Amino acid sequence: VIPLYQGKAEIRQMMVEAIKGGYKIIDFQTLSVSVADTIAVQKYADTFEFQGAVIKQEGMTEWRLTHGKWLVVNDIMVNY
Repeated sequence: VIPLYQGKAEIRQMMVEAIKGGYKIIDFQTLSVSVADTIAVQKYADTFEFQGAVIKQEGMTEWRLTHGKWLVVNDIMVNY
């Protein structure tokens, strides 16, 4: 089970711990971006190293324009 992180402080702490644990981005490619009014969808592929394992993912991130800022509202990925 993957834990759910919410809020700036929790997400920041999770990322700090991941980086301390050896998280390293090897490659990141944006495959496409679609924008309509206040919604944007980004499709991506990435490769990263974590705790000695090399992991490849494909994913999709949904962004919403809220009070003048683009915020991530959904981020889903699959390892392959």
